Formats: sequence, structure tokens, C-alpha cells
Amino acid sequence: MDITDRRNASTDGPVDPDLPIDAVLTMFESMRMEELIKLRSVNHEFRALATSVIRHRVHSLLQNFIDFRAFLQAMRDSNAVVSGSAVLLLLTDAVFEPSDLDVYLHHEHVSVFLAFLAKHGYEKVSFRATDEKTYGQEFISTVYRYERVVRGAAAPTTFNVIVTSANPLLAILNFDITNVINALTVHGIIVFYPTITFDNKFVINRLPLSIARHTKYQERGYREITIDELSDKQKHLLKACRHVHDQHTLFVPLHDGFDRDIWFEEGMENVYWTMRNDEFGFPRPSFILDGNTRRGIVGVELL
Repeated sequence: MDITDRRNASTDGPVDPDLPIDAVLTMFESMRMEELIKLRSVNHEFRALATSVIRHRVHSLLQNFIDFRAFLQAMRDSNAVVSGSAVLLLLTDAVFEPSDLDVYLHHEHVSVFLAFLAKHGYEKVSFRATDEKTYGQEFISTVYRYERVVRGAAAPTTFNVIVTSANPLLAILNFDITNVINALTVHGIIVFYPTITFDNKFVINRLPLSIARHTKYQERGYREITIDELSDKQKHLLKACRHVHDQHTLFVPLHDGFDRDIWFEEGMENVYWTMRNDEFGFPRPSFILDGNTRRGIVGVELL
């Protein structure tokens, strides 16, 4: 049940029956993401209301770029994952307009997804084959840029389609800021380092980081810190062997009843990683693969 449905429904149980549903939803809609996540654990009614608000925010964000229902189906069909500033906007108090939507997907699904964009009025404006030197990591093979001109808009809406040679989460985790790592799947939002992310801090995991990108995160309300400024627990999380479904990863479902246990069985394939210092002394993800495939899936529990 979405927000509009809930405004027309009566409430009982844990929500004050004397408080109009419009007032309750207005209160929830004004809350920060971190507050909504905490409210989900209060009781079933609060969980349903908070989930409805979170889902509405996701749908509104996607609608700025494309019909959100069609896009979510395309994500489901191609196992695509959204990351970048657009997802960060869902999690923070920063006020900014995301200039593009970064979509990561395995090369097996790229032709179908590009056809989907073309069907919805997007045109290819650039194509770039990449390697580890040009994009800073081995898991990204190609980047497409698609744009659609919208009448009356100051700029076209843009998709960056980032084609990976392995599980898309490997490419997202191997980015250049260790803790500002978040992803949107068709099932929900994944926050890999929630305590640091919600503290609006970032730690650079390798050089060089362009001045423009460094400034971008500061404009989003984030402050650069060193590893020494992290708490002992946060330092441990940067060194521990982690995996997508571990207890330190925050998963925010988009559907009431779709919890972590269901996600573990039906959601994104698991990925294991640990941080190791590179030649500059910065922590950088080191991935644990099963040896038989480059898709980042392992069969042995290491934690």
C-alpha cells in the first residue's frame, strides 16, 4: 500500500486513532532516512508507514529520469543496480539535484537495457571502453552515456550505463571512497558502511581523487576524515572480512514484509571483500572470488 492509499485508509492499533492519517504521514514524510529506518523497528504499523514513505521517495527520484514502474521492471529483468549521488540523495539531508543516474549491470544484460532506454526516448551520446588504467579498476569494461531532452528542462536527463565484467556490486565496492558506498536494487537500498555514512563522513581509499569529485562530496555535506579519526568499531569494519549480507550492512527494503532473511535468499548474489592497504597506504577493497568465475560469488562462509 503506497502513501496515497494510506491517506484514504483508516488506522488503528499502535497509531493514535485520534490522530488523522494525513498528520501521521506528514510527520513521517518530513523525517530523515535514518529516522525512518529506526521507526521501522518500533512495530508493524510504523514499519509499514515508514516503508511506504521510503518507497515513495525512491519512486519520486526515479520518476525524474524515467517512468519508475517501467524502470523497476527493467532493473528486475537485467539485475541492474543503481549507485552514485542519486542514491546518496535518498540517505542524506543534502539538497541537490542529481545530474544523472548511474546504472551498473553485467555485460550479459546490456543490449536489453540499452534497448529499454531507447524505447523511452533516450539516445546514446557517448561510448567508452575502459580498462583498469582509465577507470581505476578491473571490473568495469564499458561506459555508455544516454540522454533525453525534456521540453522546458534546463538540461537533458542522463543515464550512465556502467557495464561490468562481474557482479555489479564488485564495481561499486571498488570505488574511490571507502565508506560512501550505497546501492539501490529492485528490492531495496544497501548501505555498506551505515554508521560513517549517516555521520556524513568519508575516507579516501586511494589516490588520486579529482578535486571536482572531492568538492562534490563536500557540497553534499560530507567531511573528509582520516582513518585515525574513526572509532575502533569503524576501523575494524574497514579491515574485517565483509560480505553483502553480513550484520554490518544495512538493508532498507522497499516492500513491507521483504526483510533481510528473504533478501538473503532471493536478493542480490553475495559478494565478499576485505580492505587492504595499497602502495600509498590507503585501504582498498580486495575481493574474494571462488576461483571458477569472475562474477564475485563464493561458496564458503568466511566470517
